[in-house]
Amino acid sequence: PNMAVYAAITPILLLYVIFFFSQASYFLSAFSGNLPEGYSYSQYARRGFFELCGVTVINLLIIIFISFLTQKSGRNKPKSLKFYTLSLSFSTIILIAVAISKKVMYISEYGLTPLRFYTMWFMLLCGFMFVLITVKQFKFEMKFSAWFSGIFTVMFALLCFCSPDFVIAKYNIDMYKAGYLAELDTRAILYMSDDAILYGVQQGEIDVKKAYKTSLEDKKELTDYFNIPTLILREELKDVELTAEDRENLSSLNDLF
Repeated sequence: PNMAVYAAITPILLLYVIFFFSQASYFLSAFSGNLPEGYSYSQYARRGFFELCGVTVINLLIIIFISFLTQKSGRNKPKSLKFYTLSLSFSTIILIAVAISKKVMYISEYGLTPLRFYTMWFMLLCGFMFVLITVKQFKFEMKFSAWFSGIFTVMFALLCFCSPDFVIAKYNIDMYKAGYLAELDTRAILYMSDDAILYGVQQGEIDVKKAYKTSLEDKKELTDYFNIPTLILREELKDVELTAEDRENLSSLNDLF
């Protein structure tokens, strides 16, 4: 019965309201770019992401329950039930915005990594999902599954074809040159794909001997195929010759890593 649903969900919504107001400074600091006391950037961003994951799963399960198992749902869903669905969606969207702002702070301070890149993609996908749930409450005729499948397909295609390693390397190098990053993690770039290494070499931030050792020797079995970045990188490094001393130095450097 719908009244039973209202009685069960109301305490959850009240808990969200209390949580948001009691933690207002914690949330607002993310939007203003200020790190709360007692947190490092990594702790702040990770906590936001895992909070988001837990709340997203809980709210999504509740919304599914509301949509499929209550009386007078679907096309005949009463306004009160729509209100509860919208409240859950809005609270999740707020948490997604907070988690993204925390991650942006972290990235602006320390740069991009593959894990930070993929978690940002995942949070944006969750945001689109709850926006569609919100729109569905006003336009019942909207095909939610079709829209979400389309958005997921487009976002997954962008993820596959945007060359994430190149995007990560370009962002880090450009921000480092602009003075926004205190240091550049060249080791991380060296262990990415060849398009990231190529950009680092072209920008003069990656030593060509290290690039040769990492890309054409250490990862020979992984790069023994034809793609444009690998071909260009091999052309860039074709005149590089490693002496015995170079090999020893680069080997000891890799051992430290």
